[in-house]
Amino acid sequence: MEKEVRSSYFKESFARLKTHKLAMAGLIVLSAEILIVVFLPFILPLDPYSTDMGAFSSGIGVGGHILGTDTIGRDIFSRLVFGGRVSLFVGFFSTAVSLLIGVPLGLIAGFVRGAAEAVIMQITDIFMSFPAIILIMVAVAIVGPSVWSVSIIIGLLGWTQFARIVYSKVLSVSQMDYIESAKAIGTGRLSIIMKYILPNSAAPILITSTYSIANAILTESAMSFLGMGVQPPAASWGNMVYEAQSIAILSTKPWIWVPAGMAIVIAVLSINFLGDGMRDALDPKVNI
Repeated sequence: MEKEVRSSYFKESFARLKTHKLAMAGLIVLSAEILIVVFLPFILPLDPYSTDMGAFSSGIGVGGHILGTDTIGRDIFSRLVFGGRVSLFVGFFSTAVSLLIGVPLGLIAGFVRGAAEAVIMQITDIFMSFPAIILIMVAVAIVGPSVWSVSIIIGLLGWTQFARIVYSKVLSVSQMDYIESAKAIGTGRLSIIMKYILPNSAAPILITSTYSIANAILTESAMSFLGMGVQPPAASWGNMVYEAQSIAILSTKPWIWVPAGMAIVIAVLSINFLGDGMRDALDPKVNI
C-alpha cells in the first residue's frame, strides 16, 4: 500500500513537472548539452589541443574553424565541447560526493540524536561559517589543481546543505505516528531509515542536488578564471573564459571567450529552471 501511494505521488509529481514549461525547456537544453559533449567527439574529428599555425586568433569561420581559434591557434569549438565535458563532470561528480557525505550525516544526526546530533551539527555550522570559495581555493592550492582535485574538494565542502536539509526532514518525519508504530513493533533503525525516512526525504534531496550541480559549475568556472581550477592544456568552460582577462581579447576578440561564457550561462539557467520545476512539482503545498 505504501509503495503504491509513493508511486502515485511521484507519477503525479512528474505529470506536474511536464506542465512546467521552463523546467521542460531546461531539461531539453541540458540533455542536449550532455549529448553533445559526450557523443559529438565520436562523430566529428574534434581536437582541442592541436594548433593551426596559420590561424592564430582567427575569427568565426576562418580556416574552417566554426567558432574561430584562440590565441595559439586551437579550435574554439573543439575546446568548447571538451570543456563542457569537464565542467559538467565537475558539477555532477562533486554533487555526488556531497550527497554521499551529507545525506548519511543528516540521517544520523536527525534519527540517532544525542551526542551524534550535537557533533555533526556543530561541524556543519563550522563549515558553513567560512566562505566556501576561500576554503576551496586554499584546499586546491595545497593539493594542486586538476579536474579530480577540484571536483572532490568542491564535493567535500558542499555536503553541509544536504546534511541540514536531511536533518530537518528527518526530525519532522520521525515524529509521525507510523514511525512510532514501526519502532513499537521492533523494526530496526536501518529498516525505518530505508523504508520511511529516505523516501520522504527524496524530494528535497533531488531539488537541492540540481542547485548544487549549478553551483559547482559556477565555482569551477570562477576558480579556473582565477587560474586555480582546471589547468591548460585541458579545456573547461572556466579556463576558456580566463582568456578574457586580457583587455585586448575582451574588447576585440569576443569569439575566444563569449562561447564558453554563454555555455556556462545556458547550462546553469537550464539546471536552475529544472530545479524550480522539480520544487513546484514535488512540493504538494505549491499546488494546493
